[in-house]
Amino acid sequence: FPYTTLFRSMDDYLKSVFNEMFLKKDFEMKKLVEICEKITDGSHRTPLLLNEGYPFLTVADMKEFDFDYMNCKKISKEDFEDLVKNGCQPLKGEVLFSKDGTVGKVMRINKTKEQTVLSSIAILRPNEKINQIYLEHILKTDFALNQAINRKSGSAIRRIILRQLKEIKILLPPLPLQKKFASIVEKVEKIKESQKKSRQEIDDLFNALMQKAFQ
Repeated sequence: FPYTTLFRSMDDYLKSVFNEMFLKKDFEMKKLVEICEKITDGSHRTPLLLNEGYPFLTVADMKEFDFDYMNCKKISKEDFEDLVKNGCQPLKGEVLFSKDGTVGKVMRINKTKEQTVLSSIAILRPNEKINQIYLEHILKTDFALNQAINRKSGSAIRRIILRQLKEIKILLPPLPLQKKFASIVEKVEKIKESQKKSRQEIDDLFNALMQKAFQ
């Protein structure tokens, strides 16, 4: 489908821009623990699961830009509020990193929502040295992912523990350069969103015409 091809081309463009701006450059290396003011994970207990309620999200629910809310687990208001108090709610400005089972899914949080996550998802809050969008994209590189995979442990479920995650090293370019890349990403994402809306409008128009044709 043309839209799929267009989005893939945009993703390839961003990857190319990122590689050109940052990779194979002489930037300093920093551990995640040095550029994040918080590195934690979600709930280490599983509350009573319900058919309706507040989203309780796992690695399986992580998509490229958001969670799959249609099929995710739900919990009560009481359990939700308890998990929020214990720091299991991702906040705007943070970046998520899957650390159990499928290691290396990355997603940034652009809006704080009434949701909490399981311990299989790490929550990283960048400090003033690093831009959230840059952190998201550097964590998606093979350079960062291979470090995480090489630190996996366990037998039944392979995972990277928080202590090891904090030791992952990334390139830290000057902040203005990070922000320049972030600006490019935001422009591309606006184009994607505009194209999605156009596609929906076309689909709605087509469906309306089809209904009239068969009436």
